[in-house]
Amino acid sequence: MKKPKINARYIIFVLVLLCLVTLFAACNAETESSTNAVYDINLSYDGNLTVEGVQNVCYTNNLAQPLDSLKIMLYANAYKQNAFTITDAGEAYYDGISYGNIKIDEFTVNGNETEFSLSDNEQVLSVDIPSTASGEKVDFSIKYTVTLPKCNGRLGVTQKTANLCSLYPVVCPIVNGKFVETEYSPYGDPYVADVQDFFVTLTAPDGYVLACSGKITDETQTDGTKTFEITAKNTRDFAMVLSQSFALLAKTADGVEIKYLYYDDSQPAETLGIAQNALKIFSDAFGKYPYDTYTVVQAPFVAMGMEYSSLSIIADNLPQDYLETTVVHETAHQWWYETVGTLQTSEAFVDEGLAEFSTAYYFKANGDKEKYADLYGSHKLSYAVYKAYAKANGITFDETMAKPLSDFNSSNEYVVIAYDKGALMFGWVFDILGEKKFKKAMRNFYEKYKFKIAAFSDLTECFKKYNKGLNLNPWLNGKTVI
Repeated sequence: MKKPKINARYIIFVLVLLCLVTLFAACNAETESSTNAVYDINLSYDGNLTVEGVQNVCYTNNLAQPLDSLKIMLYANAYKQNAFTITDAGEAYYDGISYGNIKIDEFTVNGNETEFSLSDNEQVLSVDIPSTASGEKVDFSIKYTVTLPKCNGRLGVTQKTANLCSLYPVVCPIVNGKFVETEYSPYGDPYVADVQDFFVTLTAPDGYVLACSGKITDETQTDGTKTFEITAKNTRDFAMVLSQSFALLAKTADGVEIKYLYYDDSQPAETLGIAQNALKIFSDAFGKYPYDTYTVVQAPFVAMGMEYSSLSIIADNLPQDYLETTVVHETAHQWWYETVGTLQTSEAFVDEGLAEFSTAYYFKANGDKEKYADLYGSHKLSYAVYKAYAKANGITFDETMAKPLSDFNSSNEYVVIAYDKGALMFGWVFDILGEKKFKKAMRNFYEKYKFKIAAFSDLTECFKKYNKGLNLNPWLNGKTVI
């Protein structure tokens, strides 16, 4: 995700401080990730606030031991009343506070209706399954109804689009033998997921145009409705955005169909070109982009952008300079989190720091060393300003990097740790290793953990192959002076 907006008090402090400044001149052991599933999902959107779904899942037990239960995330229930506070909601709710949810109408395992339980906040579903041996499969089906909030967020109806992201129930990944449950957090991206195969049928009122993960394989119109057939393989998270206002611009480069869906962009060809150039630069630097499609879609969105497998959402209100860096940042996430999975709920600095560093590197590789230096310098300044702001306002600033999202005291602290400090750390490694060795390390990391989930320790082992004495602990524990 590209940086969320900073609160007004912090912005005022930054402006005052800037005025004062002006005045006074692995690859080693692999993190185990052991789930695999095929999702066959049939969805019907009514054009208003309701999506009905029937989801059949064929789940393979890739653990060494039998499995007798599953944990399933219901992300749509993060939009229920009492799941968040008005302060958390921020600018996302353009028409007053609005709630959403997912209601499970029926759950069957191997064709038999099955009881299940929900966590207190109803975001985690637990269900017993027949003992399934290692390598064996279990089939289950879920029938559900999703109520969409009026919300400029991942899931919701905006003034221009229907954002159908984090909508479907998804099996929690198993990392190091345990299900990873990722409940709502007002900061960051509270998701950890395995790659799966998706076969999705979506029916919506006629007139809607679809942007989505994967590839639309068929599109038909019948009796005032439009039906889309979508295939998305090796996909970490499947997302869709619908609109009746989209224009489409597309081109194919290096075997990848690149699409841009938009409704308010005076230079759409330039935006499409940024995405194309980013794909090429990152493929050359880190490893080949793994999908045959990439879609950038414009939408009302509370943050600057959001990444999904082969799909990036870009906010519709960005100035041109921010538009470019946001498209590049979200494209970088196709490598860091989407292809190489990371532990966003406990090591958010990995994918966000790498995406921010990769954004700066994009300009360096494009011959704009000044922009590279400017972005690197802006991370230093942002970190220093927040540190001074926290001190001046009696706010405890915990500078450690590897911590749960719930341990951040504000979105401001999350941004300067995950984005700014993360980018600065990877820039420091880049300088220590040199460009050639840094890119070799990143290519090794990418190839080894493609379509898996990696921990930061896996990445550091890749770096240490080229510098055995490299020590990143001072960065992690907050001892490094920035």
